[in-house]
Formats: sequence, structure tokens, C-alpha cells
Amino acid sequence: MIRYLNIVTILLSVLSATFLILGGFPKLIFQIPVNEGPPVFQYISISPEAAAGMFFAGFAFLALIFSIILNIRKLLLNSQRLEGLDKESQINSFRAMLVAVAEGNIKTVRKYTKKIGSASVPKGLTYFIKAKSAEACGDAEEAIGHYKAMLLDRDYLAIAQRGLAEQFFSISDYPKAIKHAKDAINKNKKSYWAYHIIFQSHVLEADWSKALETLTEVELSKHFDLKAIYRYRAALLSAETARLNKLNQVGKAINIAAESFKFAPNFPPAVVNYSHLLIASEEFKKAINVIKKSWRKDPHPVYAIIYRNLLEAGNIKNKEKYFDDLIRTNPKHYETQMFKVEQLLHSGSGNNALKLLSPYLSNDGDNERVCLLAANAEALKQNNLGALEWLQKAVTAPKDLNWSDISSDGVAFDYTKEEWVRIINLFGKKAELMHSRYEKSKKTLLPIKVVNSAIIDKKQVINEKPDAHKGRGHHQEEKFEILIPDGLAQRLESLLEPSKKPK
Repeated sequence: MIRYLNIVTILLSVLSATFLILGGFPKLIFQIPVNEGPPVFQYISISPEAAAGMFFAGFAFLALIFSIILNIRKLLLNSQRLEGLDKESQINSFRAMLVAVAEGNIKTVRKYTKKIGSASVPKGLTYFIKAKSAEACGDAEEAIGHYKAMLLDRDYLAIAQRGLAEQFFSISDYPKAIKHAKDAINKNKKSYWAYHIIFQSHVLEADWSKALETLTEVELSKHFDLKAIYRYRAALLSAETARLNKLNQVGKAINIAAESFKFAPNFPPAVVNYSHLLIASEEFKKAINVIKKSWRKDPHPVYAIIYRNLLEAGNIKNKEKYFDDLIRTNPKHYETQMFKVEQLLHSGSGNNALKLLSPYLSNDGDNERVCLLAANAEALKQNNLGALEWLQKAVTAPKDLNWSDISSDGVAFDYTKEEWVRIINLFGKKAELMHSRYEKSKKTLLPIKVVNSAIIDKKQVINEKPDAHKGRGHHQEEKFEILIPDGLAQRLESLLEPSKKPK
């Protein structure tokens, strides 16, 4: 458009000049008085050609002004476009640089830093790029140095604080990680990432009380999932209960255990800690209610062991009624079925126990615990061969994960400090329970101790020697006796390997 406008301007200018030359320029006519006074303006003398020339000259002038305006506008737009292209180029360079940082490609990082130019990159951003590059290369010390340099730039202070907190956390320098995370919170209460650093630092230091204090601040921020906070709190309180219990601070431990159970009655370590402390304090009725409530939510096999023990310790009359009450709280659960099987075996009813076990005795569904229960049931029926078969299956059958939490002494969830750290995070994040004894293949408690009759009670001739006194030979006999479950762990190996004699 500007080009056409320029052409029109030129044409108008040529026409104007042509007419003015042909018709002459306008003339001013003055009249001179007789008495020699000043001349007086009379009129303007203008030819038609000169008038046309002036007309075209006016339009040429307007076209010129309009053309100048359009050209100025075009120059401004081109300048903006060039500036945009320059910014786009910088953005692409930054993008390529950050990709190189993520890959740890220092050569490429330096290449793009030079391309952008030191004058166009703020110092704080330069330090940030170098810090991220050092992180990608696993050089925490260098990254920390660059982040510290960023602390002097107010625009990049928040980035520097987070970078320092995360780097100190990664090298297990928890006090410094906590310091920089707290500095970030003091500067901006919405620095929610900092709560995670502080909380996990206290957890990894096994400082349960400070972790609980941080959890309270997290809850007040109203930014995190409340259910997860309750799970974390229950796990932390359980860890603190175990610590206090080992220090014989029973009074304080029972209060903390009660709080832990309140926040998560479905967390087995909390249930076990609380119920044991109640039994030790002879609060048997309260312990019964704790087990029932937890069984209703999510049964665990250790609850049944504790339940039987507390009924015995508390001299509770009419135990069968209490057993039935427990079964009714969650009748269809797998653990309830196992509890019923154990009760039948205690009462000597092998047939009924096998009927109840039958859905769990398939090739895909049986585990070591079920196999041993079935072996007991067959032994009660005096079916020695059937009992022996289930014992053999028990050796290679998979473990029952929940049952593996119980030691051979009947103690469950006796976690180390490192295991408490794991269970706190696992239960807090996912509401899941770990099975550390299963992971380490530790021995577990045998699931039942009611049958003491021999599965195998036979005599085998192993040699024949003459009797020196009687002058005739006789069979030397050895008795093979496998008891269920007493002595089972010691006898299974010899049972499966005939070359070894059972002890």
C-alpha cells in the first residue's frame, strides 16, 4: 500500500508542477494611490491552470504526509518483530541450555551461554544455570557454591534457598537443609516444598518429636491432604511409643499409644503397641475393645494372638462368647476365616477345619501358613500321609505376608530405627504396611500349636546284628517321629531328605 501511495504522490506532484508552469503562479494585484500613499491590495490574479496545479499540489502534500506516517508505522512494526525474533532466539537458547543441564552436557551449556552473551544474561540466572549443571553432574559441592552466590541477588533468593535446602538434604546434612528451608518459609509462608524438607530431615534423623511438631505446622497450612497427615502422625506416634517403652516410660508411652490408635486404628503397629500397654496395665476390657475395633477395620493375624493372650491373662470367663464376638466384627475377611480354623483345631475338629480351609487349598492359593494348618487338620484326623504331604508343600509354598510380621517368639513389628523411617513414609504416603521380616527371610511363628501326636510313628530296619548274649540276630529299630508343630522347623529338612536322620 505504501508503494502505491508513493506513486500517487509523485504523479500528483508532477501534475501540480506542470499546471503551475503552464498557467504561472498566482499574482497579487495592488493599487498605488495618486497621493503616493502605500499600495493597497486589490485581488489575486490566478489562471485556471495555476488553480488546478495548486489543487493537485494540495492532494500531493496530503498523500506525502500519509505516506510518511505509514512508513514510520512500518519501521516500528519491523523493530518490534526483530525484537520478538531476538527474544525467541534467546528462549530457544535457554531451552537448549536447560536440556543440556538436565543431561549433564557441560560443553553444550557453555556453548549456549556464549551464544546468548554475558551482557544479556543476569548474574543470578547465570549462577542458576551453573548450579543446575553441577547438580546434573552429581557435584553437590559446586552446586551449593553457585546457590550461595545467588543469595546476594534478591530476585533469585527463593530459588537459591530451595536449591541449598535440597542439596544439603541430598548429602544428608540435615541441620543445614532445615536452616535454609526455614529461611524460605520465613520469607514466604507459601513455600510448601520447605515443609517436606524439614519434615523428612527430622524423620531421617529419627527425631520423632520434632517431626510431629513440623507435622502440626503442615496441618495448619491447610495445603496438604489431611488423611495423609493423620497417617503420618499415627506412624510417628507409634515410633515414639516404641522408643518410650524401651526406656520404661510406660505412663507417657500409653498416652502416646492411645493417640496413635485414635488417628489410625487400621495401623497394626499402633494397635499392637497400645493393646500390649493396656494388658500390662491390666486394662483387659479396654484392650478387647481395641482389638475388636481394629479387626473390624482391617484384621491382622497378630491381633488374634494378642486377643487370646489377653483373655487368658485377664481370666475372662466365657471365652467362646468373646471369640464369637470377634468373628462377627468382620466375618468374611480372610483373617477371620483363619482365626475360625485355628479355633476348630484348638477344639480338635480336624474335619471342620479342613472344610473351612478348602477354598484356600488350591494350587494357586495355598501358602505356608495354610499348608501347616491343613497338616494339623489331617493329623487330627489321624491321616498321617495327608499331613506329611501338606508339610512337604509348606516347605516350598510362598509366605503369608502378614503372618511373616510375627517373629518365632510371637513378637510383631519390632522395628529398627531405619525400619521405622521406612514404615512412617510408606504408611503416611500410601497407607501400606511393609513386611521387613519377609524381605529378610527371617523365621516366623508357627501358625498353630495344638497337635502333639506323631504324624509318622513307624519302625524301620536299618541293620541286623547277632546278639552276643543270645546267639541270634535281631532287628535294630529306630523310631521316626514328626510332631506338628512342635519341633517342626527342626524336622522338616530331615523329613524331606531321607539320607538325614531326624533328631
